[in-house]
Amino acid sequence: MRGLIVFSLVLSVACLTAFLGRVILGAGIGLSGPDQVLEMEQGKSGSSYVVVWNAGDSTDAYRASIYGNITAISTVQPQAFTLDPSGSRTLTILYAVPADQQPGTYAGRLVISSDDQLSSSVSKTMTVKVKQGARLEVRLKAGTNLIGWVGADLSFGEALGNGRGPTKVWRRNTDGSYVSAQYYSSTGVWWSADGTFTGLRYGAAYFVECQSDCVLTIQPRIGPTDLYLEAGTNLIVWKSTAKPFAEAFPQSPANCPVRKVWRRTVSGEYEYAEYYPSVSSWWSPDPSFVGVEKGGAYFVESLGSVTFQG
Repeated sequence: MRGLIVFSLVLSVACLTAFLGRVILGAGIGLSGPDQVLEMEQGKSGSSYVVVWNAGDSTDAYRASIYGNITAISTVQPQAFTLDPSGSRTLTILYAVPADQQPGTYAGRLVISSDDQLSSSVSKTMTVKVKQGARLEVRLKAGTNLIGWVGADLSFGEALGNGRGPTKVWRRNTDGSYVSAQYYSSTGVWWSADGTFTGLRYGAAYFVECQSDCVLTIQPRIGPTDLYLEAGTNLIVWKSTAKPFAEAFPQSPANCPVRKVWRRTVSGEYEYAEYYPSVSSWWSPDPSFVGVEKGGAYFVESLGSVTFQG
């Protein structure tokens, strides 16, 4: 009988321990919710939650705070709130990892404290392992390539290296003229006659000259994806996910400002896709040219000023 009592006591303690792993009680405060242990890639975001309740016998005000280096990628909402006796509130924990956030483990603690009883608080540990995000490979051929830049703003050396492949970059100005920057091996630096042209910027298109085949590895960043077109020919970068033309440029026979989209082939020639209002569909002599790709650079002919969502 004594052995049975001891066994029952051990079992009860084990069950209580498991329960307290999900529910934390402080003097007058209860806290529950899923474990805040996550893995996230650079450039990604997400959310979780916890539930706080007033375990006391009077209305009380509470404050939620996050401590530790995890504050670089997390916030809690709301940060201040009031609960009646037995009342509860669900708090949202937002996680947002910048594309350039250093990979590694970020840890900290969510603390819920009572304004009226400063010594009264409960807490929950938080841990996020940040992993390197997916990379986008841009394969360049010897000669001139037309590319779209969807990574973070970088200098020419950071983005293209120093003479290991690309040696000259051209940027198209809004008036149709071009400005260039070139790598000089004798001095080991990139130089442009335009002092503002010092690197590659998110959402811009460039002609890149290479001495040999090479591959650029881009960490895509999160940024605005709206596409603004002016009347005439626009050199654009598709910054969103790949889409067929009908989804990228939704239009109808009565309202169809975009008539042609051109892309540069590896041979240096250009091929097009055209919108035909009479049948409300797109067609291209190249059956593989059916849409736009993330990071692709295109010449788009528009009949007027228009904005599309990426």
